[in-house]
Amino acid sequence: LFMLACNSSDNTELIIFPQIKELLNSNPDKALKLVNSINVEKLSSKDYNEYILFKTAADIENEKISQYDKSIFNVVNYFNKQHNPENAALANNY
Repeated sequence: LFMLACNSSDNTELIIFPQIKELLNSNPDKALKLVNSINVEKLSSKDYNEYILFKTAADIENEKISQYDKSIFNVVNYFNKQHNPENAALANNY
């Protein structure tokens, strides 16, 4: 697994989306803990939309929210516009 590093002014926020994605079905509680550990304040648009995607997925897998959370629709639109069919398809599942 690889990590994508996002630099902020004072520190480096490690975003572990590939690990979160792998854990969604096998260990959703751990996936939720990882996604909740992400500091979203200085994320790029792409990273923020990935965060929303995996946050929504982890919340649903842990039965924390309804499957009809409206924020995921914005994520689907974002990834469709970015020509990222893999994440768009994943977001459409939620």
